[in-house]
Formats: sequence, structure tokens, C-alpha cells
Amino acid sequence: MIRGITLFICTECKKVFWAPDVEYDAMVYSVPMPCERCGSIRTMPMKLDPFHSDKLNPNKPLEKQLCYYSIYESIWKRIGRPDIDGTPDEQYRTGMMFLNGEAWSMRNSEVAFYWFMKAAKRGHAQAQYQVGAMLDRMRYRYKYDKYLEEPPFCCTSYAEGTVYQWISKAVGQGLPEAMCYLGNMYRIGNSVEKDFEKAFEWHQKAIVSGCVESEYALGCMYEQGEGVQPDLHEAVRWYKEAAKHGYVKAQLHLGRLYESTGKERDYQEAFVFYQQVAQQKPAEAWQRLASLYETGKGVEQDFLKAWECYLNAWKAGSEKAYKEAKRLLDDGLAHPEVSALKEWYRKCIAQGHREMWYDLGKLYEEGKEGERNLEEAFQCYGIAARTAHVAEAQYALGCMYEQGEGTQPDLQKAVRWYKEAANQGHAEAQAACRRLAGGDDRKQ
Repeated sequence: MIRGITLFICTECKKVFWAPDVEYDAMVYSVPMPCERCGSIRTMPMKLDPFHSDKLNPNKPLEKQLCYYSIYESIWKRIGRPDIDGTPDEQYRTGMMFLNGEAWSMRNSEVAFYWFMKAAKRGHAQAQYQVGAMLDRMRYRYKYDKYLEEPPFCCTSYAEGTVYQWISKAVGQGLPEAMCYLGNMYRIGNSVEKDFEKAFEWHQKAIVSGCVESEYALGCMYEQGEGVQPDLHEAVRWYKEAAKHGYVKAQLHLGRLYESTGKERDYQEAFVFYQQVAQQKPAEAWQRLASLYETGKGVEQDFLKAWECYLNAWKAGSEKAYKEAKRLLDDGLAHPEVSALKEWYRKCIAQGHREMWYDLGKLYEEGKEGERNLEEAFQCYGIAARTAHVAEAQYALGCMYEQGEGTQPDLQKAVRWYKEAANQGHAEAQAACRRLAGGDDRKQ
């Protein structure tokens, strides 16, 4: 039984409404909840976690806040509750809605599993595959996730079968994804005894049925010599087959092989494959493209394009790419437009890189866009010095206080900031402290 913030949707009039904070069986929906508008009890609960519920305003019409796609409307109008009188395919599609968070439903793997099980018991191949795969994932998670205090719903006796049994049922109906999954199970020894020959055989069968993932898996087995003699040439052939069909892992792996492997090394080919995958798995692909541009391997050396690629990788979530992009700027190798620099600095600052206030201040002080803006530079240096404790910013702040640039001259504050920078080992700040301590008030 689950207690929580609950929404219900009426499958007849499509009214979405808040339900009282009651306990209910989230899978069986045993508590009837009459619709506020039409009184129908043909309603479906939608369990919300706190993150989603915080984003909903109970004082506004909920229908306008939840996405509802017309592709599913005919299903709900006709069948009302799929567990009573829906077809296996409708039950499977309902499970996919909850698994992917489509239509009005919020993402909920337990509810998805319930619907997949309903359809799987009635012989739906895709549902049988999903039941097996979800059992596998959730049991693995329960085994290794120390924060999961009790087993997921999928792991209880409700599952009525093992991973192998459900995957085998889907395989028996000729489902290519299930054949591939079974091949992977034999390959790594998951729920079955490890057997490379059986793994190889099932991946071959899946390929005949049109499974692209198995083409990649066969390439891995040839490369690593699993059940066959190691054969890099044959591995590359299978990787190319998968890449030709748009399989991202194969494209990325081919790029790595062409970049690093002795006999197969071809930087131009690596560049081509990284370009193919950059729009689909951007972080690593953009970072590797940046490396090729920076070193001039497979493409003409171009530090600016390298910086732009690192920037794209950083936007895709790579913190390492942020450091590499900053290195190119600090070393004076890349010289992007000032507007692009400002945009990047501000995005970095917004994500918590407060040290970038110093770099932004330098742009204003140097006046690369035209006139210098010492007031803005002073403000930026101040933020970097106080919040990020950047020694260069502290020294720059001392200089501006001493010389009266961007602020009123204040020798006492200048000495204070010189000392702050000097304590961090800044050589010029240490020299300034000695100079001022000796009574020399010359401008720097």
C-alpha cells in the first residue's frame, strides 16, 4: 500500500482531479475514486513523486498542466480500464506510457511493470520481453544500490517467473530484441551459466531477424575473442554494419578504434565517425573531435574549432571539457569572438564556476569590444575575489583600488587585497606588499 500525493483522471470526461490523501494499492487500484465532474468511477490514479507534485498548481485547471496526446485518447475512451477489458496490445501500450512518462502519466516503472505483466500473461511478446528486462534491471539495482531499503515491486512474488523464463517466452515468438537479450545473458553469465558459444549463436539469430544491437555485440565478441578466435578485421566489419544502421555505440567505438589501434589507425576515419555520433551522444564525441582538431590528426589543426568542440562537450555535461576549453584560452591558443567568450563565461558562472568572474572582468578591463569598462571590471573582480578567492582577481582589485580605476582610490583596501593574493603565493602581489611597506607609493 502506498500513501502519497495522488491525481486521478476520469477516462470518460477526462477530468483530472486531486484525490484525498488515502492509502491505495497502486497496482490494482482497488479504491474507487468517483470523478468530481461526472461522478463516474472509471478513473485512473496517477502516483506523483514530490518533484512532480511541487510543479503542479492545485488552484489552476490540472488538465492544462498535464500533457495529453490524442494518440491515446481513443484507447481510454473505448476501454476505460485496460485491466478489465483491454486487449494485450493496449495493456502493453499503457505500460509503455508509464515507463516513458508519455501522455498524462508520470514516469512510474512499477505501474508500467503491472501493465506489462498483464499483457505478458496473455502472450504479448513485447510485454514478455519488457517483464524479463525490468526484472533483470530492478533485481540488479536492489542487489547493489545501498540506498534501496526494500526490494522494488518487480522483485516480489508478483513477477511469477524468472528473467530467463520471460525472455525465453519472447524469444519463442521470434522477437529480435529478446534474442539479443538472451545472447547478452549467456555472454556475461546473467541468470544463466556463461556460454560464449550460445551467446554467439543467439546474436547471429537476432541479426537474421534484424537486430542492430546484436551486430555490435558480435563485433565485441570478435574483438575480444569470446567464443571465437580474436579477429579485429571481422570485428570492424560488424561494427560498420551496426554503424551503417545508426547504432551510436558502434559509431563511437569505431572512432576509438581508428584513433588508437595500430594497424587500423586512421584519424580521418575516426573524425568521420565522431562527427556522425556527435549529435546523438555528444559529450564524448565532441571531446574526441576537439582532441583531433587540437592535435591536427585527421584534420587541419584549428584551436578555435577545438575550443568550440570542447564547449559543446561541456554543454553536454563533461566537466573535463570545461577544463580543456579554459586551458586553450589561458594558454592563448584559441581566440574566439568576444561575444562568444562573454556568453560562455556567463553560462559557466550560472553553473557555479565563480572563478570565471575574473575572466569576464579581464574582458571589460582590456576593452576588446571597444571602450574599456573599468566599473564593470571592478565589479567582476570583486565577486571573483570574495566568492571564489581567485588570487589574480584579488591582485587586480588591489591595483584598481591603488590606482583609482573603476572606483575611488583607497590605499588601505589596496593593501588588504594585495595581502589576500600574496597569502596565496601570488608573486606580483607579494612584490606590491613589499613596495607599499617600504613607503613607495609609485603607480604600478
